[in-house]
Amino acid sequence: MGERVALVTGAGRGLGRVMALALLKAGHRVFLTATDSVGLDETRRKSAAGDRVATMAADLSDAENLAKIIHAWRYSWGQRRKLGSFFAKKPVRAALPIVNEYRAA
Repeated sequence: MGERVALVTGAGRGLGRVMALALLKAGHRVFLTATDSVGLDETRRKSAAGDRVATMAADLSDAENLAKIIHAWRYSWGQRRKLGSFFAKKPVRAALPIVNEYRAA
């Protein structure tokens, strides 16, 4: 099994930012997403994690955006990743088929 890479939603501020910074401080690679690209840039800057952090701004209530985020995370840093747990602030019913498809892959 390859290196694990965290996917943190809401990483532009608040609890999402705190979780992202803690994971990065612990030495993990972390893929950050939020609706606010300015907040994501601030989280990246505060982390000083260099190439261990990747970001993508998107609204995860849109199933198409969620699919793009999951795809980008799965192939980040040149490795294919298997989807484990998926957490979101709000239920995203439209995204469930996408999540289930990636879990089955």
